[in-house]
Amino acid sequence: MNRQMFATALWCLATTPILGDHLMQDTSPNATGAIVVTKLSRHSYSETIATLTKTLTGGGNTIFATIDQAAAAASAGLNLRPTTLIIFGNPKGGTPFMEAFPAVGLELPLKLLVWEDNAKVMVAYKRVSAIAAAYNVTGMDARVEAMDHALDTLTNTIA
Repeated sequence: MNRQMFATALWCLATTPILGDHLMQDTSPNATGAIVVTKLSRHSYSETIATLTKTLTGGGNTIFATIDQAAAAASAGLNLRPTTLIIFGNPKGGTPFMEAFPAVGLELPLKLLVWEDNAKVMVAYKRVSAIAAAYNVTGMDARVEAMDHALDTLTNTIA
């Protein structure tokens, strides 16, 4: 397998939802039970990314990577709508999960996906409560609830 095919296959694996058929999309910020929350941004694509980045870093989070997935697709000769993955976190929030439940590290750091389609900018993320449920996390209800609330508050800055 050549490097370009390998990179494309790796990119596809990295961007495929792990929970597959159980994926639910939620366009209302107050719906419960959804694995993925998707919100419409009131900003342009670049303004959405800038606002989220500023809010994340201002809140003490580290942005580990910002991946321009459209550029990655273009490097493989493929077209993709403007799409950026922001990988972020705060070790104070995630480390206790990974210490008690190591497999949760597959989902952490947290991610925000921003894309533009038909002149609409969308932001999606996985609820921490859904991640916790998928990995049978117990005894951390207050932390899970606080992180879900923080993600909702964060994404409300652009909604």
